[in-house]
Amino acid sequence: MTTVKFSDAFSGYLLAQQARRVSGNYLALLALSRDYWTTHVGDDELAAITPDHIRRWLLWLGAGDGKGLSGASVNIHYRNVKAFWLWCEREELVEFGRAAIRKVARPAFTEKEPDVLTEAEARQLLKAARNDERDPNAYRNYCILHFFLDTAVRLSELAGLDLRDVNLSEGYAKVLGKGNRERIVPLGLELRQSLSRYRLKYRRSENGEGALFTNDEGERFAGAGVRTMVVRELRAHVPRELRKTGPHTLRHTAITLDLMNNGDINTTSKIAGHKSVTTTRRYDHLVSIMRARTSPMDAALKKRSETFVTRRRLKNGDGQGTIAGADGGQIDQAEAAQNR
Repeated sequence: MTTVKFSDAFSGYLLAQQARRVSGNYLALLALSRDYWTTHVGDDELAAITPDHIRRWLLWLGAGDGKGLSGASVNIHYRNVKAFWLWCEREELVEFGRAAIRKVARPAFTEKEPDVLTEAEARQLLKAARNDERDPNAYRNYCILHFFLDTAVRLSELAGLDLRDVNLSEGYAKVLGKGNRERIVPLGLELRQSLSRYRLKYRRSENGEGALFTNDEGERFAGAGVRTMVVRELRAHVPRELRKTGPHTLRHTAITLDLMNNGDINTTSKIAGHKSVTTTRRYDHLVSIMRARTSPMDAALKKRSETFVTRRRLKNGDGQGTIAGADGGQIDQAEAAQNR
């Protein structure tokens, strides 16, 4: 085997990923994993790196006196480094089947449920954003929020949309997702009508700008600006604290509501751009919760209320039924039925 340092091998790995036309965001995340490694472990030769080097690095990533990353973030960097080592095997930079990462178990972590808006919260968010008279971009912001909630697109996918990508008459949009994979997302009728109105009345454009969503200068509304707007709208109009606030909150909501209303996990997975339906299944638990018709206490309190008014028919002289209340008084049966 050749003698290769970690940083040189990783540069080759990044080049291989560029050739695969992966997204810029993914390349930046890979580079961050590399930087974390060289900062803590150094730039040893591949042959000198042991499983203990990797284990100590993972501990450092999550330690309070290290990077202090969340368990989920540590897991992402583990996956990045694992993919790098397996690439090294394929490139014969290390002996096949002998990469140090193979002896290091995936770090365990608690996967938190994604924040999801209820249908009522989603409706309130859209209504409030649309009717914000203080913001001259209120209708554009409303359309962006609506687009996220209707299609489950990612931030980069929405920010990259051009006018030519959206077919309002047929009801679909073409988005460019992870790994430069293009997919079709359906557009609901309400969203199509809103986008049509936005294009005709509210969209600004300078120098032939082709972006669907534009800023005050008539240029593409970049991802950073979209994120800032979404965070602001969620904090202003959702009356509860969310663990994480941003475009992915709307994506999680769209996936969950689509599963809840349509019940076809395979179709939802394709629309969301998940590589595997396994990813989509993490939303099943949320769907089950949101589909619950009554809470345990709702049912218990309802039974208590029905017990409070005893259904005991009393015969009057005129034959009309009354119901005995818990305090011994009598109420008219029709009135009791109305109260129930």
